[in-house]
Amino acid sequence: MIDERIVTGTGIIVNENVALARNKAISQAFLKAIEGFLIQRLGSQGMANNFQLLDEEILSTTKEDIQDYQIISEFSTDRYVKVLMKVRVNKAILEKKLEKIQFSEIDTIQISVLFLVSEKKEGSSAIYWWGDPANQASLTQTELFLSQAFENTG
Repeated sequence: MIDERIVTGTGIIVNENVALARNKAISQAFLKAIEGFLIQRLGSQGMANNFQLLDEEILSTTKEDIQDYQIISEFSTDRYVKVLMKVRVNKAILEKKLEKIQFSEIDTIQISVLFLVSEKKEGSSAIYWWGDPANQASLTQTELFLSQAFENTG
């Protein structure tokens, strides 16, 4: 299972060491390829919810997740080296890593729910917020209770 991506990387030249800058550019391209795969696989919310764990367990060791790569083009200036690469990401290894850290897609799924709460007391008409916008009522006891219950459970 291979995921092929076209990515760029840039390495800053320090002390005229072009080879080191080129290696940094390649490493940056590897990181972009892995990040791209993870964003596609987990979604932006899944990445955001688990960013530290993903960084520690996967993004910090990108080289082993790369099947192979090809430098399509590169150039350098007196300040930096830039590469354009075709990177083949090994999806099987990444899936195993996600499984190892017990990453669950359930953690990344967020469902949006809208509650329409109406409260009716004996002898009065129903109170609800979506009725007349000009006549906005404050939160009812039921709404306050539900709001507090949802905040406590996340």
